[in-house]
Amino acid sequence: MFSKALRVSLIASAVLCAAVPAFAQEKGAKVQKFGNWSMGCDPKQPKACLLQQDYVDAKTKAPLLRVDIAMQGNPASPSLRVIAPLGVLLLKPLVINIDGNEPANLPFTTCLPGGCSTVVSLASQAVERMKSGKQMNFTFTMANQQTVNATISLKGFNDGLAALSK
Repeated sequence: MFSKALRVSLIASAVLCAAVPAFAQEKGAKVQKFGNWSMGCDPKQPKACLLQQDYVDAKTKAPLLRVDIAMQGNPASPSLRVIAPLGVLLLKPLVINIDGNEPANLPFTTCLPGGCSTVVSLASQAVERMKSGKQMNFTFTMANQQTVNATISLKGFNDGLAALSK
């Protein structure tokens, strides 16, 4: 169902981590920085790489969102996974837009101890918007009806995606 690289990436970042990306915690993992994005590869499977960025609440310093890009399928194409904390209101979708353009609504599909997530294959049009964009905006609702707005910078995305695609 999922490619080997995606399965590894799902395992590698199952737990939200504010300061250090999940793959950086693996012994021998090499992490590359691309602007605001980090890319790491499993030292045992160098082709199993993940491009990611975390959003941390400025006031509480709590991690509120993780955004991962992985290559999956044959031929490989990018997929997007977003992880929000447990306590997300599952009846309301995750709303994503790039630079304030037309939003996309994505349902949360899985909740594990590390958070609730959605995974989607990125259409070429979405990838091009990300490459030319400045930021991605994410909105979701917690079970207590609190709306969370998180912004992820797209600075470095082009270079990170190019490295991920190799």
